[in-house]
Amino acid sequence: MISRLWHAPEPDEAPGCSTTGSSEAAMLGGLALKRRWQDRRRAAGKPTDKPNIVMGINVQVCWEKFARYWDVEPRTVPMEGQRFHIDPHEAVKTLRREHDRRDRHPRLHL
Repeated sequence: MISRLWHAPEPDEAPGCSTTGSSEAAMLGGLALKRRWQDRRRAAGKPTDKPNIVMGINVQVCWEKFARYWDVEPRTVPMEGQRFHIDPHEAVKTLRREHDRRDRHPRLHL
């Protein structure tokens, strides 16, 4: 729908987009997600001080701003070849590698 709105050359082949228009609405939605996450963690007796958001490296800039403004750690998954979306299996592999690297080099990630 959005690719047609912006007159993309091949609208049926467009990779899509994360947001269009209202960065504020996206940030408020992200804040609601953060608060719900914190509520669930508190109810489970778990810490709430280190939220993160997993996203493709190609996300719209409002999500990077959201992470910065609301103290949420951004965790990005790279795109490869003709894949322009987040792949859940690749995301898990990337995040596991990142976690393992942090365990081996804790001073790199203070």
